[in-house]
Amino acid sequence: MAGAALTLDQFQFRMICGNQIIWRFSTSPASGPTGGGRVDSRRVDIVIERGSWRLDADTAAERSLLQPSTAQEFENTRDAVIDTPVQRFNLSQKQTADVYTLAEQHETNPRSV
Repeated sequence: MAGAALTLDQFQFRMICGNQIIWRFSTSPASGPTGGGRVDSRRVDIVIERGSWRLDADTAAERSLLQPSTAQEFENTRDAVIDTPVQRFNLSQKQTADVYTLAEQHETNPRSV
């Protein structure tokens, strides 16, 4: 694409819904060569080099930000967790129950925020 700049954007996300929208993400500043024109392999190498340190960056700040939400419960019981989105957002009871079942398999506390 003529006139486009190549950038490398890093972000963290908690979930992606069925229509591929990424929810609850945080970003880091983009890095990359600026200016338009063709992007050659040397420019790609520069972008990767500038952004690769982020892959090994300390995530303590992000973990401390997210940790309280793992202790805060959305509702007290399985049925209440399932019923609330069904009533508030008119979601399917079956789909909401399936989501809760997945949370039971992958989360420490499936009732947590």
